[in-house]
Amino acid sequence: MVTSDLMPAGTKVNRVLLLLGANGNLGSKLLDSYQDLLQKYDHIFCLDKDENPQASKIVDTSIHFMICDAIKDDYLKDVAAQFASVNFELDALNLIAQDYPVTSTGLSTMYTSPFSINFDEYIKSLAITAGSSYHLIKQVIDLKLLSSSVWLIGSIYDRVLPSPSLYSSNKSLYKPIAYASGKYAQIPLRNQASVYLAQYGGRCNSLSFGGVELNQSHDFIERYCTKSPSNSLVPISDVLKMIRWALLESPKSLNGSDILIDGAFSLS
Repeated sequence: MVTSDLMPAGTKVNRVLLLLGANGNLGSKLLDSYQDLLQKYDHIFCLDKDENPQASKIVDTSIHFMICDAIKDDYLKDVAAQFASVNFELDALNLIAQDYPVTSTGLSTMYTSPFSINFDEYIKSLAITAGSSYHLIKQVIDLKLLSSSVWLIGSIYDRVLPSPSLYSSNKSLYKPIAYASGKYAQIPLRNQASVYLAQYGGRCNSLSFGGVELNQSHDFIERYCTKSPSNSLVPISDVLKMIRWALLESPKSLNGSDILIDGAFSLS
């Protein structure tokens, strides 16, 4: 069941942004400067599985918070129904992924092999990361919103394996391969969607980031910087700049592309 604070049906809308995973690190930081986005979009729909902490802080009536399951709920049908009598164009950004993060105290769990998680956890991870992208694209096509612009968030780990040398000095700890699997599974989704939507004026692209500077442990940061030619993680400010550029400035002819932002880490 989808719950939301949608505006009355019939409201005229020109441009709509759908933000999946609005409660996460990237989503919440992107919303900190939502006024920039409202220079292009008439309405922004912020979706996540739990209530958004920013909902009580943002009073702008152009921002709409929705609680839904991005894999199971037909949230896009609910959004589109509000504009049934109005032509509108949709941009969608999927920030949802099942990650296994490094925190200030190290890996969230001490995984002793890349296959440490059980089968059910692996399938759940794929469903969250790739399944949310599949469901988004399927809804766009089923509802015939074929001129939409869809952006998926990829990762350097859809092209290189997470090195155990990043997670422990003796290479005994690993990032579960489920994360890389989910990101890699988005590649054919992006490619097929870009070709299918192009004939209707739509497109599908991805932004793939290296390690993003958040709240990682000091040891992880040191190891990552040693491996990276840029000697640094990707600043969160760079991530937000790229997302804003993708949404606000990227040309319509950019389609089927994966833009890599990693300081050449994946080439080292």
